[in-house]
Amino acid sequence: MAGGIPNQVLFDLNDHWRLELDELQWIVSQKRVHYDKSFYRPIAFIASTKATLERVMAELDVTPTDAANSAVSQLPETFKAFLLARDAEGDCHDN
Repeated sequence: MAGGIPNQVLFDLNDHWRLELDELQWIVSQKRVHYDKSFYRPIAFIASTKATLERVMAELDVTPTDAANSAVSQLPETFKAFLLARDAEGDCHDN
């Protein structure tokens, strides 16, 4: 969490993992429960490619749901391309 700004949640990967982002990278976060309160703890930070994101998810034994698998497959090939596409989409909605 940079500068106290919460990470943006992209989507749940399954019941225990989700994909988030900040201005620098995708973040794979794991659900934790402490005294009956749940929160997500950032585990892996990927600022490079979708292939790296998929490799890290496999290394963490994250088994995405079918919907999450589809969502990951639709991500651009790099985080930079993801940001450019998101910003371009935002510009279209601003008009």
